[in-house]
Amino acid sequence: MLDKEFNLMMQLNHPNVVRVYSREEIPNFGPCIVMEYIDGRTLGDFLSEKPTQSVRESVVRQLLEAIGYCHGKQIIHRDLKPSNVLVTYNGNRVKLIDFGLSDSDSYAVLKEPAYTKAYAAPEQLSGGKVDNRTDLYAFGLILKQLFPNQCGVIFRKCLQPKKEKRYASAEEVMMAMRRIMQLRKSFPLWCVLFLTITAISVISAMNWRQHNRQMRSTTEQTTASSDTISPENPSPYDDSKTISIQSPTRHSEKY
Repeated sequence: MLDKEFNLMMQLNHPNVVRVYSREEIPNFGPCIVMEYIDGRTLGDFLSEKPTQSVRESVVRQLLEAIGYCHGKQIIHRDLKPSNVLVTYNGNRVKLIDFGLSDSDSYAVLKEPAYTKAYAAPEQLSGGKVDNRTDLYAFGLILKQLFPNQCGVIFRKCLQPKKEKRYASAEEVMMAMRRIMQLRKSFPLWCVLFLTITAISVISAMNWRQHNRQMRSTTEQTTASSDTISPENPSPYDDSKTISIQSPTRHSEKY
């Protein structure tokens, strides 16, 4: 088992996968694999520190890159879980570790089921054939812890009981994550635009109503003024006043 882990890890050279240097025999201890030292903490401890969303996004991206790289080498981890993902203290770099249960198509032996039950896909629990999508199931459980309220569409697809309904590759998951993050980042802008347009529409409607009321009021006042004649300005056609015309007085003359 140790030889298989060593041989698989020797094929890997990625910044987000722990480096292996050699296989040695230690007196009074036995065979061991010499790997790089990682000054970090497990993903579970990292999450307990309540990292910012941007840092969590970076961790997800790095983890997917590590998984995709391993799958490109035809290596399935088979034991993805928070304790097998380290995050460095300096720079929050992801390091995927513990390939003790990993498998590859190049191995015809040591094919027995291997997993941690809490993160095992249904095909692992039933002893079925595993592939890249088996790792993506475990990734879905990890993603659910990282983004419980924002990436539901993605982790639910990763957690489909039938692997045929899951994402086919880590690259597909990465593309879906990018769409979700871009939508989230653009949402505040759309929200501001929507509220601005709505406010302008409301103000315009209020101004239009006020203008109509003023117009109606002006019209009514004009109509009322035309129907009422002021006593100080009588109409020339007013019959209430009688104009008397006196004939000139003729005086008789004596002759």
